[in-house]
Amino acid sequence: MWQKITAIISYFPSIHFHFISHLEKIISVIGGFIGMLMVILISQHFTKTADAPFVIASIGASVVLVFTVPHSALSQPWSVLGGHCISAFVGVACYQHIPQFFLAASAAVAIATLAMYYLRCVHPPGGATALTAVIGGHSVHTLGYLYIITPILLNVIVLLCSATIFNYFFAWRRYPASFMSKPIESTDITQISDKQTLSPENLKYALEKMDSFIDVTEDDLKKIFALATEHATSQLFSAAQLKARHYYTNHQTLPIVRQIVTFDHNFVIYKIIINHKTYPMTKCPKSAFLQWAKHEVIRAKKGWKLI
Repeated sequence: MWQKITAIISYFPSIHFHFISHLEKIISVIGGFIGMLMVILISQHFTKTADAPFVIASIGASVVLVFTVPHSALSQPWSVLGGHCISAFVGVACYQHIPQFFLAASAAVAIATLAMYYLRCVHPPGGATALTAVIGGHSVHTLGYLYIITPILLNVIVLLCSATIFNYFFAWRRYPASFMSKPIESTDITQISDKQTLSPENLKYALEKMDSFIDVTEDDLKKIFALATEHATSQLFSAAQLKARHYYTNHQTLPIVRQIVTFDHNFVIYKIIINHKTYPMTKCPKSAFLQWAKHEVIRAKKGWKLI
């Protein structure tokens, strides 16, 4: 029976949960339990009205996001806070101003999604928060706009505090993501592609090193890398485009400028200019110069100007 179930599951696209260590999974589960428990206990304590809900179901989905993918953009504090509170406001407004129940429910989710997009706080559970304001029944409807403050805002604050404190004890899970002590340095994609072709083993290694659930598959990563490499390659110069006495740089902030003096067969002879100070001529193969050059520039009154 189990083999049949496994065979059926294998036909469906899957996210590679096996890249996540057992320790990380256990920590996520324990964190989710503690976070949800804190939300329930504290919200129940501070909610005085007996008929009012002290916790909203959509917070459960937020708990999964915050403790399972603490570094995801969907899990960051502004996404959680803004996503829930804005959606709560939209949901209440739709319930009070749209008489038709089915239209109010649909509009609440749609408008909340639009608001989260433009306010940069997309948080999927927010859609459920907006919907609950419409379909939540008498106990929710009687709260009116107070629904935004309690239970929503109270639930969210408790959740965010719980996540921050719990994840602080694990250096690789610091929450919010800005609390991470060692930011990852960016790497020049052209240097990677020039040395080695990206392979599934490279992606597997990267996912294993992350040791966290990432909502992207190996195939998606390969497509992203291929598109980025294609875009970067399309911006490179060809040998025919290089011209003597012209200036080139490899970065938009212009830390270093090279002026081509002349060509010597397959070599480029050039001068290096840093902060308008010119250094002695040197040379390198055309292929190396083309690999380095990203932009052509011209002299301007206040420095250099990209062409």
